[in-house]
Amino acid sequence: MNLQHFVESLPLQLNVTERSNCPECGNYNTFAVTKKVDGTYWFCFHNSCRARGKVNGTILKADLDQFIHTQSKDAVPYKIPDSWLDPSKVRWLLNRHHILDVAKDRRVQCCYDPKLDRYVFMIYNNGVCYGGIGRSFTSKPKWLFYKSHSNQNKLPLVVPKYGTFYSPFYPKGLQKGGILVEDAISAAAVSHIADGLAILGTHIPDHFIDILYSYDYLVIALDADATGKSIDYQQYLNTFVPTRIVVLKKDLKDMTREQIDDLFI
Repeated sequence: MNLQHFVESLPLQLNVTERSNCPECGNYNTFAVTKKVDGTYWFCFHNSCRARGKVNGTILKADLDQFIHTQSKDAVPYKIPDSWLDPSKVRWLLNRHHILDVAKDRRVQCCYDPKLDRYVFMIYNNGVCYGGIGRSFTSKPKWLFYKSHSNQNKLPLVVPKYGTFYSPFYPKGLQKGGILVEDAISAAAVSHIADGLAILGTHIPDHFIDILYSYDYLVIALDADATGKSIDYQQYLNTFVPTRIVVLKKDLKDMTREQIDDLFI
């Protein structure tokens, strides 16, 4: 299908983004089209689809930053049970993985769920807790996502380099960097270098893209068995954000601070 002809045939209103199934890859509600004064833009949010362009001009990252957004239902804040707030219970876990200072700086919040015997890293967005990712050493699955029942999508865990988990920021004039990792502990372990972004697995959902586009550069650091996916994601993200890959021979959460520095600095 000629996407330009398809886009030009749509009855679009100025400055309104329309979402539909992608005519290129067929995925549900991943195709976004926006008509602006300087041209009409289109983009598919699906990881494996390369459908993107602009009528009457060349599409640039600055163009995409102005109009690309996901349209998911508003997430409902997650209430942390009072019984979880036991800092002494999680101190050994943070010490074991060399991230106690990250918690002391309030760049990550770790709690303990006594009912399920899980250490839970809470996920915040715009100062609001929307759930957490729980690690168990005694049962499966190893990682369990916590969220409000009405929330449709899970969010990535962001461990900021600057600020706190509740109010992250980047100093003016510095490039904002993000390191994509698989799990919460690894995100905390690399956060002294750049924001740690735990994608909670090896798949990047479409609704994570807005968060990733906010960075000046990205580094993908997934486990060695996900190298193929790392290459695919690097090619996809590098179209809009300078992205490189760091190949891991050992889990980040099992490395010392010095070993992590040798990889990324």
